[in-house]
Amino acid sequence: RYTARHRVPAGLTGWSQVHGLRGDTSIEERARFDNYYIENWTLWLDIRICLLTVGAVLREIAQQRRSGRAAAAAAAAAPAPVRLVEPLTDLA
Repeated sequence: RYTARHRVPAGLTGWSQVHGLRGDTSIEERARFDNYYIENWTLWLDIRICLLTVGAVLREIAQQRRSGRAAAAAAAAAPAPVRLVEPLTDLA
């Protein structure tokens, strides 16, 4: 069934990608989702994929912003470094 997924050209995103199957994931699972898409295609399914993609992108942006703010807050709350020795002064 893997080769059956090549019945349509690759697109920007797909039914398997919006279900988290990308990168190092099961090729069998990706093929199953891709074949479901091919066999059950409707305009609504394409619209749904687009909406799910936009939602995933917005969630990723929000998560990155939260992570950035958390890192900035942690850095601001960190205590000043403790100086264990006094700096050398000009001995001349």
